[in-house]
Amino acid sequence: MSQKVCSVGDWILYLWRHQLDGPNRFYLQFAVLWRKQTGPFFCDVPALIKISCADTSVNEIVLFILSGLIIITTTTVIVVSYAYILSTVLKLPLTHGRGKTFSTCGSHIAVVLAMGDKGAGNHSDVTDFILVGFRVHPELHILLFLLFLLVYGMVLLGNISMMTIIVTDSQLNTPMYFFLGNLSFIDLSYSTVIAPKAMVNFLSEKKTVSFVGCAAQLFFFAFFIVTEGFVLAAMAYDRFIAICNPLLYSVHMSRRLCTQLVAGSYLCGWLSSILQVSTTFSVSFCASRVIDHFYCDSYQIERISCSNLSVNKMVSLSLAAFIILPTIVVIVVSYMYIGTTVLKIPSSEGRRKAFSTCSSHLGVVSLLYGTVSFVYLTPPSNPELRKVASVFYILVTPMLNPLIYSLRNKDVKQALGKILWKKKALY
Repeated sequence: MSQKVCSVGDWILYLWRHQLDGPNRFYLQFAVLWRKQTGPFFCDVPALIKISCADTSVNEIVLFILSGLIIITTTTVIVVSYAYILSTVLKLPLTHGRGKTFSTCGSHIAVVLAMGDKGAGNHSDVTDFILVGFRVHPELHILLFLLFLLVYGMVLLGNISMMTIIVTDSQLNTPMYFFLGNLSFIDLSYSTVIAPKAMVNFLSEKKTVSFVGCAAQLFFFAFFIVTEGFVLAAMAYDRFIAICNPLLYSVHMSRRLCTQLVAGSYLCGWLSSILQVSTTFSVSFCASRVIDHFYCDSYQIERISCSNLSVNKMVSLSLAAFIILPTIVVIVVSYMYIGTTVLKIPSSEGRRKAFSTCSSHLGVVSLLYGTVSFVYLTPPSNPELRKVASVFYILVTPMLNPLIYSLRNKDVKQALGKILWKKKALY
């Protein structure tokens, strides 16, 4: 880049500096700008910020907010549009009509994917990461593999069985079991995002994961874990209506409202995961590529970066405030009303029956939030304890949720009995 061009840039920055008076004016100072190399072949904003000798924290925050608004808005519009397109196309009776309709979208999808790959390639020069896993003797890796395989197999069996029971039994076509079916799907999904890769690494000497694979793992894990929090809040609201307003339950908890609550939960998970992944992988990585965990944890990824993490911390706190606080408030307020309503029931049998409909949900909420809180309250100086605690909400909680709902739920046990009786009659 010539000195003349950079001088023009200096004049523009000079005018910008003096036009934006006040404490919130944004400008950068460059030391001998024409001697600096920005990296790209054009004046890219992140590259210019990188060579600045001024405090760029405000610039980084503004850049992140603008990028987040643009990416989230456009991605949401594209995803929602294609969701409606897919549902409409699948309703077409003729296969030829479906193929013709899909062909009109193929070019656009290709361009979108190409832009996504182009954007992903600009975040970092790192091509892969190394997942350390558990720091144990190599002989114990086989034991860890078998343990993960056993628990993950029970996760698959329990949650697939729960979804099958809910779908096949018409008596379970109620809002509570609609939410429970989605909960089982979410538990199964985020365990599948983590467990298979961890088991492969237990048996492999090369414990690597690609940059794109790591970003995808973090995205889907954040997507499903956040969605589960909102689904649990929707289930608490469902129990509140069922106990506090039983006569209006079918009116309030309509099929449309239940679908909207679940769709909203997935949308919140989608938006938060986009923000989480975009901030985590927007940092620069130094020489280290070693992630001290058995999966791509955002905290451990940020620890190996050499960038300023003030924006990341601000986004993490904002996401925690907008995700955890609303869900906790809905759950706590719902159960406060449930508690006061149940205590007004004159008979002890009525109180016991009312509480029994909520005990399974309370157990699942306590198990999830308890283990997640323990993980993030564990001091960073003890990473092995954090890994063990992570196993509980990644594998143990999804394994126990179907058991909690099936063992303490008479309807589920009856539906399971019907299925087993039919299979026995066939043989």
